[in-house]
Amino acid sequence: MHQIKIASKDFNKNNFDLIRIVTATLVLTNHSLAHLELTVPFWYSVIQEFQRVPMFFVMSGFLLSASFERNSNMNRYFRNRLTRIYPALWACIFLTVILFWLVAGQSFMEPEAVPWIIAQMAGLIYTPGFLDSFGYGSYNGSLWTIVVELQFYLVLPLLYIFYKKYSKNSNNNKLFYLLFFLSMGLAFYLKSSDLFGGQGTIGKITRYSFLPYAYIFMAGILLQRLKIWEWKIIRGKALIWMTAFLIYKYLMPEHPVSDIGAMILLAICTVSLGYSAPGIATRYLKNNDLSYGVYLYHGMLLAMLVELNITGHIMYFIMVLVVTFILAWLSYKYVELPAMNWNRRKKPRQIPAIQQTIKPSGVPQLRAEVQPEIVPELVHRVP
Repeated sequence: MHQIKIASKDFNKNNFDLIRIVTATLVLTNHSLAHLELTVPFWYSVIQEFQRVPMFFVMSGFLLSASFERNSNMNRYFRNRLTRIYPALWACIFLTVILFWLVAGQSFMEPEAVPWIIAQMAGLIYTPGFLDSFGYGSYNGSLWTIVVELQFYLVLPLLYIFYKKYSKNSNNNKLFYLLFFLSMGLAFYLKSSDLFGGQGTIGKITRYSFLPYAYIFMAGILLQRLKIWEWKIIRGKALIWMTAFLIYKYLMPEHPVSDIGAMILLAICTVSLGYSAPGIATRYLKNNDLSYGVYLYHGMLLAMLVELNITGHIMYFIMVLVVTFILAWLSYKYVELPAMNWNRRKKPRQIPAIQQTIKPSGVPQLRAEVQPEIVPELVHRVP
């Protein structure tokens, strides 16, 4: 049985916590500017070029693959993922129903309501017919990436099982390169066809699947496998990569090929940001991760304001910002952190076949982190 060597002593010292909370705040800002009908400052259009969803999917592939390579116990893997996602999601859905009912007067005495709530609790996010006209047409527009991230959770172990079966060398990345280029080709096909932008059932299923975004997730895995956080051209060079990305975006014409190229460049930029002046996140955030709560709650608050016709003033944006962070802090302290602490105390059942094949030797403990746009992972240690 070969072993997979994955990390250096500097892997854990990064700024991904800070990137998550900044990008989560930018998502809140983008959605607020649009739904509250506020003027977008010219300078902010430059910041908007750094797309948040791809950045989270890159971090997800990068950190989740490293975590799985460090500890591939399947029971632990899925418990870590599910306890991170579901308790806070359930709390958000419960609060959404209560506030929509009490504040906005939305009735949930509809035949669709019960199956809808059950589906939301399972992470199958969609807006039911009776909420189509509520707010801006989505009960919480940010939650769609939960569906995609849950698919990534399932795909990653399957990828490594296939890799272990057919790879004789732990440093052989041929499979990862192959899947990366195949997923890029698939993304090109989907973006060039009517499937991705279509409003029919097939189009919606395609957009809610992991397929259009698989190459971004694979880019994160491959960058982790290549250990680019150790490269001199990456560490401490975030400003250079950010500048290169902006130049590329403004010079290249809009086309599926150039768009995919931009996302690859953004993937490298994201990792470089994580390892430029590393340690800032830990110093200032102290491992407190409010970004998941920011994603969960800002869309719900915006839907209520739009439904109540409270739009058009910058003060409403400030109100959304403040209330969102209060709810995010409450979610982190009273829902997310207790759930993660409970999970840490649970002793996982051993799955010897997986452990013997993947478990690396002589590698320091890694943080098991997952960062989709709305599901940034709580920093915690894998036992």
